[in-house]
Amino acid sequence: ALGTVYGYLDQPQRAIHHYQLAAADQYRLDIIYSNIGDEYMKLHKIDDAIKYFKKAMAIDEHQDFTAENLVLCYNELGQIDKAIRYLTDYVREHPYSDCSWGALGNAYLFANRYNEAAEAYEYALVIDKTVFSYYAGLSDSYLCRFEYSKAASVLLDGIDYSDDKSMVYHQIGSIYFDTNNYHTAVIYFHKALSVDPYMDSSYHSLALSYEQMGDIANAICA
Repeated sequence: ALGTVYGYLDQPQRAIHHYQLAAADQYRLDIIYSNIGDEYMKLHKIDDAIKYFKKAMAIDEHQDFTAENLVLCYNELGQIDKAIRYLTDYVREHPYSDCSWGALGNAYLFANRYNEAAEAYEYALVIDKTVFSYYAGLSDSYLCRFEYSKAASVLLDGIDYSDDKSMVYHQIGSIYFDTNNYHTAVIYFHKALSVDPYMDSSYHSLALSYEQMGDIANAICA
């Protein structure tokens, strides 16, 4: 408990000390090791963070944020290929670990390997279709392949699992805006505003959409 308190107080050295004391009890070591990894990330001791994230994943294959942080660490070191190798081996051993498939998708995105990223996210969604970040990652994969309609469709498929539906609608609108499909973009910016009437970015994008359509009156009103 004290480790968590010091973590919240942004005192990583003290947090690590108390987590290590707690580890002596051998209770929920997966969480303790993951938390220690988080604190080492704060200290920019990336190699130590990686070591503890791997310890956590060795105990529990469903350490979602741990797998994601592991990818971030390797990316920071410029060693994303190591993350891909580790996670590829990991999902062979734990094929039903959706979070590891999702993290592998993230690693492939960092490596600009978009086809493989899409495949990894698809595997993650087969295992658990309720995690919005997998839909978002798959959408990003499609965007990087210039498959805009697929990117928008995937976001719409996963919107019920998002905690921020207004932002998802805005992202869909932005995809249509970027492909010059302004009429459809307007629909989704309006949807975003129906969920969050105070979303400035959607008002701005809505006005730009109307302007591109030559509808100056509505652009001014937006």
